[in-house]
Amino acid sequence: MPKGKSEAEYPLTATGNARIQKWPVFVLGTANENGAVWVSSQMVTLEVAEPYVTFAMQRAAVEQGQQTEIVCQVTHHRPFEGQAKVKLLGLPAKATTVELELTHDTQELVFPVKTAKDTPAGNHKNIFCQVVIVQNGEPITHSRVGGTELRVDKPLPPKTKAPAQPKPVAKRPAKKQPAKPVRLSRLQQLRLQAQKERQASASPGSK
Repeated sequence: MPKGKSEAEYPLTATGNARIQKWPVFVLGTANENGAVWVSSQMVTLEVAEPYVTFAMQRAAVEQGQQTEIVCQVTHHRPFEGQAKVKLLGLPAKATTVELELTHDTQELVFPVKTAKDTPAGNHKNIFCQVVIVQNGEPITHSRVGGTELRVDKPLPPKTKAPAQPKPVAKRPAKKQPAKPVRLSRLQQLRLQAQKERQASASPGSK
């Protein structure tokens, strides 16, 4: 304690497995003033209690440069008065959100998360909340409430248009070649002539 001061503050932290009960504590001080001098405070009671609230936080995903939300379902274990301050911690670089307030009847908190184009891509796992509740004029900090993950994805590359396919060219029909004349033998010529004569004699008007 500095010279001339009559008051000092000790921050106390209880781990998650601290035993819930009331503990008698005191402060012991010493100074070297022409020899060791010891002083002690009166005995006081320190109560380790269950947390006021716990959170169930949902996972979230977002593309770089876009926005998303992290939703917290609130479970109340002990009543408190006034409004508590809630911060979302552990976000990756270039990702931001806002501080929210919590009351004794709040059931859900929604943190808007905004990312930048250069927010690191990947799965960021160490995301949690810090809750500060004021009781009897003293702040009580819940340093780590809930936990979740935020996956930041790189944007998909823009779709490229497929090159236009050339229209099929209609095939021109092949020109028919004139049939080659068939050369008849002398016998075939005589038979053909006789056939024509018979047809001529059988036609009407022939005598």
